[in-house]
Amino acid sequence: MIQLMKILGKEYVVWDKSAQIKFKRPIKKTVYARFLITDEILDEIKEKVKQNNSYDIVLPVQFQDKEEVIYAEILKTIYIADKTYYKSRKR
Repeated sequence: MIQLMKILGKEYVVWDKSAQIKFKRPIKKTVYARFLITDEILDEIKEKVKQNNSYDIVLPVQFQDKEEVIYAEILKTIYIADKTYYKSRKR
């Protein structure tokens, strides 16, 4: 969520909505969350928000160690809205 907030800028509202976690093995050492946000994903988000004022996107995240062994797979649902639209709905 934080990455998308920084990438998309102040004209968007970005919230974590939900997450689904599938643990693959016990985590007993340091792992890292790996996010991949491509230009295609950003274009999709901007187009969907432009069409509908808001958009829920599901993005995959993996927790892995330095050797790239995957310990958990997460599907994060993130809500993105046009800031003007979002503020008008709050009233």
